[in-house]
Amino acid sequence: LRVLGLVSQLWRHEGGAVPEDTPGLVGWLQWALGTYRHSVERAPEQVLDLRRRIEEHAAATARAGLDPARLGEVVTPAARVGRLFLQAVTIVLETPLALVGVALHVLPYQLTELVVRMACRTDEELATDKIAVGLLFFPLTWALQAWVALRLGGGWMAFGLVLVLAPTAIFALDWWERLSRLAKDTRAFVGCVRHPELREQLLATRRGLADELRMLAARMPEEVE
Repeated sequence: LRVLGLVSQLWRHEGGAVPEDTPGLVGWLQWALGTYRHSVERAPEQVLDLRRRIEEHAAATARAGLDPARLGEVVTPAARVGRLFLQAVTIVLETPLALVGVALHVLPYQLTELVVRMACRTDEELATDKIAVGLLFFPLTWALQAWVALRLGGGWMAFGLVLVLAPTAIFALDWWERLSRLAKDTRAFVGCVRHPELREQLLATRRGLADELRMLAARMPEEVE
């Protein structure tokens, strides 16, 4: 599934049609999987080498901090610096409420992660288990926090705590996402300054991979489609 996701992303970014609606996307993935199996039967070494290079390209793009969807855009250093500055200002403004959200929700989050990881499930099962375990630990922790607030500060403190639980959680999630994006964009900026040819190299590699995928798709017999 991960490789199919990389292929669909690459196909879309190089002008290929990938449906956005769920039924269409499922049909496209089935077609892509059928093409892959058919090609593996006839040219296994070539297909496995192409798969390896697709994964390496995705890893190299991620290490560079570049967004695959914007790899073809030419962005000046000044524009990158301005974007980084705006991101940093937003993060600073969100930090107080975000830290409150982290303090209120870090315990149930860590307990959920610990229990789910101990189960040693697959990635698909992990996602389902996180929801189930989270539905247990988060309400229990909130109830405990409300009880402590009630004991320490009375009804108004407990009521205030309940009011800020949801907003601070949203701020914490958004803050963490922005922080991760800032780190990624900073890596991209430093990489582009140190290696200005890197973006063009990655773009050329992606175009070559897309051409190979089109060749495989063109050899797909109609009865397999």
